[in-house]
Amino acid sequence: MIEHLVTQPRYFFKEQTKYPGARTQMLLVLAVGIAFGLAHVSIYYQMGEEAAQYYEVIAIYTSVNVAVPFLIWIGSTILMAILSRFISRGLLIGELFRLTGWGMYPLLAAGLIQSAARVYALEGSEPPELGLTPHLSHTWDQYRLYLETANGDPVFLVTTGIAVALALYAGYLWMIAVEELAAFDETTIARPKAAIIAAIPTVLCLVWIVAPFVF
Repeated sequence: MIEHLVTQPRYFFKEQTKYPGARTQMLLVLAVGIAFGLAHVSIYYQMGEEAAQYYEVIAIYTSVNVAVPFLIWIGSTILMAILSRFISRGLLIGELFRLTGWGMYPLLAAGLIQSAARVYALEGSEPPELGLTPHLSHTWDQYRLYLETANGDPVFLVTTGIAVALALYAGYLWMIAVEELAAFDETTIARPKAAIIAAIPTVLCLVWIVAPFVF
C-alpha cells in the first residue's frame, strides 16, 4: 500500500480516509526525526577524543531533531484545520492529522541524504578544543560553529537542494490529502485553497531543512 503514496497519491489518500488510527504514521514521523538526528550521532563517533566533551550538546541536538517532525505534524495539523475553517467549510481534524502524518514520507529520504552529506562534509575536520571545564553555552556555540563548516561543502549544498525538493513534494502530497479529505467529507476545496492549506507544513519543513544555513 505504501508504494501507492508515491505512484498513486490520490488513490492512497482516498483509501486512507477509510482507516482509523495513526500508529504507522507515528512510526514514520519518528523515523524522519531519527533520519535527521543520525547526523549528530555519526558526528559524535567521528570526533574521536573530543567527543566526550560534546556529549551533552550532541544529545540535545539529536533529541531536538527527533522531536521537530512531531511538532511540525501536530502544529501544522491544528493550523491547517483552523485555516480550513476560514477558506472552506473546515476539515475533520482527526482525519487531517492521520493524512498529514503520511505526507511526511518524503522527508525520510531528505533526512537521510542531508545527514549523510553533513557527516561526509565534516569528515577529517577537527572539532574545536574546549578546555578542561567548558560551560554548556560555550560548548553549544563551538559545536554550532563546527557544524557551519559543512555549509560550504558542495555535496552538502546539493543534498540540501534535493532535500528542499523532497519537502516541496511533501507539500504536493499534503495538497492532495486536503482535496481528498474534503471529498471524504462530501465537500470540495479548490486546488489554490488546498495549496494554501498545505503550505503550512511545507513551509515549516523547508525552514527545518535550511536551518543549518540560517540559524
